[in-house]
Amino acid sequence: MIGQNESVPLNVEFDPAGKLGCQNKTITAITNDLRNPATMLRISTNILAAQ
Repeated sequence: MIGQNESVPLNVEFDPAGKLGCQNKTITAITNDLRNPATMLRISTNILAAQ
């Protein structure tokens, strides 16, 4: 359990295969915090063509 004001690392993997250009993805972290039961994490990247 993660206590109040504590943090832990969050590892995220994204597979860019078959994708080009701007990519926007969302991760929803669901918690037992009654005031904030879910937090959305937005991740953006720009995938360039291989050279």
